[in-house]
This record gives sequence, C-alpha cells and structure tokens, in this order.
Amino acid sequence: MLSDLGLNRRIKENVITKQVWGGNFSSPIENRLIKGVRVLDVCCGPGHWLLDMAKTYPKSTFIGIDISATFTEREKMTNLAFLECNIHNGLTWPNDTFDFVYQRYAWASYNEVQWKYIISEITRVCKPGGMVELMEFDWEFKNTSSIAMNYQKLLSSYFFSNGLNPAISSKIPLLLKQTGELTDIQSESRDLSLGGWDGLNGLMHLKYHYSSVNPFANHLSQVANLNEEEYKLKIIKYLK
Repeated sequence: MLSDLGLNRRIKENVITKQVWGGNFSSPIENRLIKGVRVLDVCCGPGHWLLDMAKTYPKSTFIGIDISATFTEREKMTNLAFLECNIHNGLTWPNDTFDFVYQRYAWASYNEVQWKYIISEITRVCKPGGMVELMEFDWEFKNTSSIAMNYQKLLSSYFFSNGLNPAISSKIPLLLKQTGELTDIQSESRDLSLGGWDGLNGLMHLKYHYSSVNPFANHLSQVANLNEEEYKLKIIKYLK
C-alpha cells in the first residue's frame, strides 16, 4: 500500500497534470466517452484519474490495473473496476478489447527493452480505430542554474545506472511507430515551471518534484557520496 506521503504525491500529480494539460486526456475521444466505450488505465496507481473519468463519463466502462493494490478507498461505481495485474506477464484480455488505452508516468517501471513489450501489449488490446495515449515526464531542466543542472546530472546518472531512461518520452513516438499497428501518431509537450518565480503554481510544482525524487534519497545520496541527511540538505539548495 502507498504511504500517506505517497498518496498525497499522487493526488498532487493528478491535480497538476489536469491543470497543465487543461483536462484528463489529449486524445480526440470525448464524444465516444460520452456515448460509452471501454477504457483501460495501465499502471493506474491509486486510481485518481480513473475516479475522475468514471464520474465524468458514466456511460463508459473503466478498468485500472497495477502491479500492487494501491487503489485508494472509493465509493462503489458500477462503471469502474480495479485489478491487480503485472503487465510484464502480459495483459489477460484478448486482442481488440478496449476503445481507449491510457498510461502515464510509468517511466520508472520499465527499462527500454521492456517498454517495447509493454507498448506491444497496449496496442494489442486496443480495438481497430481505438486510441492509445501515453504521458511521461522528461526530466530535462531548462533555463536553470548550474547548481540545478548538476542535480539533474545526478538524477540521470542514477536512473540510467538502473536501466531506466528519464527521457523516455522522446523515444515513445518511435516505439509506437515500430509496432506497425498504429497510425496518426502525434506528440505534444508542456513545460512545467519549478519555483516561486511562477507564483503558487511554480511552488506547487516544485514541492511535487521534491516529493517525487525523495523516495530515491537513500540511493541518490550514495551516488553523490553523501549521507542521506547531507543529500537532502543539498537537494533543498538545488531546488531553491
């Protein structure tokens, strides 16, 4: 189960994402959602996105899967279900089951070889004429200080050493194309402000960023040759 801190981080994540993108998704599928379709959310976590979507589109059916039962307590909804499922073992549904398959912020769950398999499974269960939407962070800082750039290098070094690509978002369009199953592949990006220079929004984004990397503190401190407390103090300095 998620800790209270982890749950709060995922709640903030949902709020920030919806704010930055002006909604819960970018695919042109709203008319179909209103009429009623089948939707799969891969790596759904506590399920905040699904809860919001299921309430907004009551005629559609939503299923969320995650490797562990981190689903938040929720009111019973007849159009929403959560299932424990390890996608690394494949999805249990037959081909062409869902009209819309959605996944976001799973970059730390797969290495690049696994990404190819995951995308092949996602496209397999998507119906002809259906839509796939993948949303990921890119950890590249822009217009920032040399101190923050050093912090970014530290993050990248740790993630790459563990087989994770924190910039996988730039490769996703090609991975989708390589399936040979998808057409009209589009990519869109938004910049996220970090810091008080952008007022309350920037401060909220900064706090979310800190809470996202804080779980890695023990490992990152070893990469930086610091004890954990020294590392946390240094991170606070980086993020000022």
